[in-house]
Amino acid sequence: MTANRSRYDGVSLSAAAKRTEDGKSFLFSSRLQAANAGGEAHWLVESTNKTIIVSSRVVTSNGNELEYVAYAGSVITDEGTPINPSPLNIAQSLKSTVKVHSSPSFSDKGIKLVPSYLPGSAGGFLSPASGNLYANEQENVLPPNTRLLLEVSNSGDVNPADIELYIVWTEVDDPAPFQS
Repeated sequence: MTANRSRYDGVSLSAAAKRTEDGKSFLFSSRLQAANAGGEAHWLVESTNKTIIVSSRVVTSNGNELEYVAYAGSVITDEGTPINPSPLNIAQSLKSTVKVHSSPSFSDKGIKLVPSYLPGSAGGFLSPASGNLYANEQENVLPPNTRLLLEVSNSGDVNPADIELYIVWTEVDDPAPFQS
């Protein structure tokens, strides 16, 4: 089933493609380092008055044993460094309402949501590549005024691990899948 016809070439579009064409989809990427033996990298993502449909999360790293997890209900003491999201359609002038920060400070991480273990590779003679890639294309819906603390922890032996996080989302007033 398709949502609408493209204004550019008239082809039928899925709901996600239509939202991107309309300028409602955004991306942020950020690189942080995490020392081994439990070092952590953190990002803060906060929705405002829109419903957020997260469509993609990707973690890349030269680290060889990591865990990615989101926390809800965190107690944030300092938001950290702001990150400006980029639109997926630069022909549109809409700006993201989502607030994103790297390296926030907190006194309580909150409730741990489902973690994802990233085993990676240690490299070596028969396996020269090392590093990690985690990609999750499962859509998740965040209601308005939701705050998540994202964490990647390093339990491997790459010290420090360079961690790159990419998040793609769409901002909607009504999360109905085929809005026009």
